[in-house]
Amino acid sequence: MTQSKEITKPPGKTHLSRKEASDFTGFSEATLAKWATLGRGPRFVKLGAGRCCRVRYAVQDLELFLSGKLNDDGSRNEAA
Repeated sequence: MTQSKEITKPPGKTHLSRKEASDFTGFSEATLAKWATLGRGPRFVKLGAGRCCRVRYAVQDLELFLSGKLNDDGSRNEAA
């Protein structure tokens, strides 16, 4: 994972949409969506059901994932 831009925490937000998570992490929305279908990448929650569900990422989980403290499958990396 290479990040070229500075990561800034959105003020007052604890959860981000996939678009906001994409902006925050530098990964494309398509990459985040593909990881979600494969059970990889940062943890997320689904709000609702079916095609109308919304996906949200906790800022804390995104920070842990980017720092390597959260594994690709969403579990904590105790070695980091």
